[in-house]
Amino acid sequence: AIVANTAPNCTILMIVRNDLDCSEKVSLSIVMKWKADILLLSSVTTDTVEPDYLCNISAHLSCRILLCAAGNEGKRDRTSTICYPARARDVIVIGACDCHGGRCSYSSCGRQVDFLCPGQFSLADSSGRGGTCYSTSAAAALIALLLEYIDIKLSTSAQVKVWVSTEEESKLQTVPHLARNTHLMRALLSSNKLSLCHCIEHFINEGYGMLLIDNLSELTPDGISKVIADFY
Repeated sequence: AIVANTAPNCTILMIVRNDLDCSEKVSLSIVMKWKADILLLSSVTTDTVEPDYLCNISAHLSCRILLCAAGNEGKRDRTSTICYPARARDVIVIGACDCHGGRCSYSSCGRQVDFLCPGQFSLADSSGRGGTCYSTSAAAALIALLLEYIDIKLSTSAQVKVWVSTEEESKLQTVPHLARNTHLMRALLSSNKLSLCHCIEHFINEGYGMLLIDNLSELTPDGISKVIADFY
């Protein structure tokens, strides 16, 4: 409700998936056509379940951001415990941390982890349960607020030249349009110019560390524009 009121221009869709049977494939392909800015996928399994299919889901998301929960398999020696579909390419993978930024013991580990977010919310769940799905929801809320800021502060007047691979010249694109992209959003969140995460370098099991929602208040339009211009 808080995000809906503070980021009304951003839509979030959460997909809870328990298996990958044929009916799930059909429903997922339909969901990909929906006009959501941010898509959240819960973790499924650490087994290799049709990786080619999962690696190609982002092909449908040219103007959307795909977040995946890392999974709740904990850490094993020299073995990635990241669950599908977080093992797919072109997704932002969210692990769980405590309120101080330390990785929760149940949070899956591996080089795919991009960021951490708090994994337990006592106000939302009196039972004290938690998990990386909770963390992914928190990350989606932060991204929604960031997109809302971009929509307000960098509207159609702010444009960046982007090379279009199908043509022989670059084109001007609006910043709000460009920001709705998984790769660019990862670049914005991890940029040391914006200070939206705890670490300035990537670590195997913690990624760039905890996302810092309080630092949203310190953003400037120029800072965001520079990161986007550098990215492209």
